[in-house]
Amino acid sequence: MAQNQANVSETYVDRLAEIVRHVPIPGGTDTTDTPVMAGSRAVYLLARQSDSGMETPVFPANHQGAEEAMPIFSSRQAGGLYMQVARWDEYKLQDYSPRELSRWVHQFTQEGIRFLMVDPNRHNQARGIEQPVIDLNTLRDMTGENLYEEVRAAGKG
Repeated sequence: MAQNQANVSETYVDRLAEIVRHVPIPGGTDTTDTPVMAGSRAVYLLARQSDSGMETPVFPANHQGAEEAMPIFSSRQAGGLYMQVARWDEYKLQDYSPRELSRWVHQFTQEGIRFLMVDPNRHNQARGIEQPVIDLNTLRDMTGENLYEEVRAAGKG
């Protein structure tokens, strides 16, 4: 029985930590090495350059793996820590204002992404622990300001 449970856990770990795909993202500002300005209002995405432009990773939203989630960070520090732990040197942080956030969330829902994975913890993700998500289908207000506040409330920032 213990052997069977170990196999199930390994499956969950593999599934939650594995990038399902990458989706293109609209332009943002690379803020990896930029000081944070006091009072700035932004959320952060992981971005890397590909042949077709900038793209961000998409992960399974939960153990079932049927739904997808895009990682989003409520602070630059949370995003930077994630990249360091994951050892993803090819990724940068892109910042998005509330207005830009609304625009690209609409684009991603058109791509079939239903969840935003807020401030994921890479160690816990690799251990198979589900990360906090926002279900975009349950939000009534998809304005940038509301999305920004939802991300900030669900995150650590």
